[in-house]
Amino acid sequence: MRVAVVGAGVIGALIAYRLACHDVEVILIDRAEPGAGTSGKTFSWLNSNEKRPREYYELNLAGLRAHLRLREEFERTPWLHSGGNLEWAGDAETRQCLADRVERLRSWGYDVQWMTAEQVNARLEPELSLPNGNSHIAYFPEEGWIDAVAFARHFADLAAGRGARCEFGVAVTEISRSERLTAVRIGDADPVRVDAVVNAAGASADEVAALAGTSLPLAPTSGLLVRLSAEGTTLGRVVHAPGVNLRPDGPDNILLHHDSVDERMWHGEPEQALAAELVERTHRVLPTLRGRAVIDTRVGVRPMPADGLPSIGRLSSLPGYYEAVTHSGATLAPAIADALTEEILTGEVTPLAAPFSADRLPRP
Repeated sequence: MRVAVVGAGVIGALIAYRLACHDVEVILIDRAEPGAGTSGKTFSWLNSNEKRPREYYELNLAGLRAHLRLREEFERTPWLHSGGNLEWAGDAETRQCLADRVERLRSWGYDVQWMTAEQVNARLEPELSLPNGNSHIAYFPEEGWIDAVAFARHFADLAAGRGARCEFGVAVTEISRSERLTAVRIGDADPVRVDAVVNAAGASADEVAALAGTSLPLAPTSGLLVRLSAEGTTLGRVVHAPGVNLRPDGPDNILLHHDSVDERMWHGEPEQALAAELVERTHRVLPTLRGRAVIDTRVGVRPMPADGLPSIGRLSSLPGYYEAVTHSGATLAPAIADALTEEILTGEVTPLAAPFSADRLPRP
């Protein structure tokens, strides 16, 4: 069997590796380098925290725990950073929303604890400026983050080591079909016969779907990330504070993001002004960062299917065509890769993936 995987982000690279481990002849294709697209421009927070409905929560939880199991599979996982996530609210309404979410997650078996500010400063994050010592802060110990670019490159390299053919810096320009998909053309080269195509092309997934002769309704959103110099800062985990989310980004940097800033960017406010505001909000949470330089800003596009949920698996009307398109790809990559590998090899759809079938989406 020969399978073309289009897109070498966190999902596509891992699918390519899993298939190659089963002696599938894999062609991994990306118009750029592994992780250079959506994967390299996301907050990459590993969680199943604000995921609804329940089926989507379970899929994300499976992805989160599959990331942790990779430590058992591989001797080194330098892309994976545990440490949990801390979250607190800034006003009565958001405090109640957080309390309701904690209660729901606990009822679903999710690991979450309440801590006081004094406990957080003493045990976890001494540099954080927190509300008064009696305020409660939610701590989600299983959560973490990944270096998504390092993850994608690692699994692309492993796939190549298992015999996958890697075509980077060149796009798929044609997908041939008769009763099923039969071949792909990469750049201006001759078509290559394939038995299946996996569309893991992120924000460009609708373009790949069109080449295959179908449509993929997307409702993408964009997000602003700011990378701030933080040498010597002790922050060791993901933090969701009022007005700003932050996490380490390597040993000497911190990554900043917040949905409220994204919404204003969508309405035309200048990126640089919004980035400066994010930095100022960060100073209220980590005062030790005052005076630190902004290294860069990035805008990423989240490849979200039109109903906000993943599209996973084969499209019945187009034999040989599979989709792996979703928001939260950093968390979901291992779960989607396992489900899609199973479906391609055996034809069986896993219970976790079944609610997110590609067939559910309208295809004009």
